[in-house]
Amino acid sequence: AAFVINVVNAQRLDPATILNPGGTWPTLLGDYTSRRYSPLTQINQTNVSRLTQAWTFNAGIVMKSTPLMVDGVVYVTAPDHAWALDAQTGKEIWKFERPSRGNHLANRGVALYRDRVYFGTPDAFLVCLEAKTGKKVWEVPMADVTFGYYMSSPPLVVKDRLIVGISGDAADVIGFLKAVD
Repeated sequence: AAFVINVVNAQRLDPATILNPGGTWPTLLGDYTSRRYSPLTQINQTNVSRLTQAWTFNAGIVMKSTPLMVDGVVYVTAPDHAWALDAQTGKEIWKFERPSRGNHLANRGVALYRDRVYFGTPDAFLVCLEAKTGKKVWEVPMADVTFGYYMSSPPLVVKDRLIVGISGDAADVIGFLKAVD
């Protein structure tokens, strides 16, 4: 069966859109309710058994991230890596790689806001990329990796801020949150 993907222009992806995501999955848990539930009805109990695999993506590395899908593009991560994939074909649109030190246990995904992609790194940096090209716009340190801090969870967009969580549990240091504008 063919299914239609609703498309949201990434230029308009803002907190209001995340409140009512329509046919997209613009944040870690789908939307601000964090229900991990999609209200889409195209796939249901009567046709789910007829779904077939459309494509696969082999990153060559273990991935533990929640894919986000906006504007027909799927965004996925692994420690030190981020990808944008065409949602229809699975073909790579761009790949970003940033080798780092730190805890490479996992990277849980990205945050999308307007035309930018944000994610944390194993050495506790927040990285901002252009959504269309994957080109790095900036990166800033959130904590000192020499104390055991790292970032594995994706930021959360709240109004015009990114809320980032910095962890240090493996090193027995206290984790914390930061708001970044």
